[in-house]
Amino acid sequence: GGVRYNASAALDNTICPKGWHLATEADYTDLINYTSGLTLKNFFDWYPTNEDSLKEEDASSLVLAANSMKSLEGWERHGDTLNGSNSSGFNGLPGGRIWPHAKGSTGEEGDAGYWWVKTDLVGASEPFRDYPQIRGLGEISLCNGSPSLHDACTSPLSGNRDNSFNNLAVYDCRCVRD
Repeated sequence: GGVRYNASAALDNTICPKGWHLATEADYTDLINYTSGLTLKNFFDWYPTNEDSLKEEDASSLVLAANSMKSLEGWERHGDTLNGSNSSGFNGLPGGRIWPHAKGSTGEEGDAGYWWVKTDLVGASEPFRDYPQIRGLGEISLCNGSPSLHDACTSPLSGNRDNSFNNLAVYDCRCVRD
């Protein structure tokens, strides 16, 4: 359930109630540090583009953080239940995402959840297909942690600071109290 937003709507500053804001890189970095035991300056600068380069202890920390952010129910793959502990209170649900070029859902429901992240990136970005480009949003995703229907779900917790190529996708948003 809940409402999902495209990039333009997420950046509109009206989706969160007064006194709240769209979760930022700093908000998610704080949560990941708290739940993982890591001491990162910025998760989105640190997260490697190639997950194979993660140190074993860092990968274990991401599994711990992801488990603490995943909801107590709804996470399933091929009949396996992979729910989290929700010990962080984030209560991340596996609602997948909606892609316009896929004409709707990606089929990731039960397997992955995606949230827009407010970033400080500005300026033009490289064009992607015929989609208009919007900077200032990234994504954070929780996944069941092994390859699934797409390459993005190989890590239980991942982040992308420049998500301008996905700006027509529809993701969930998380508002944080100012």
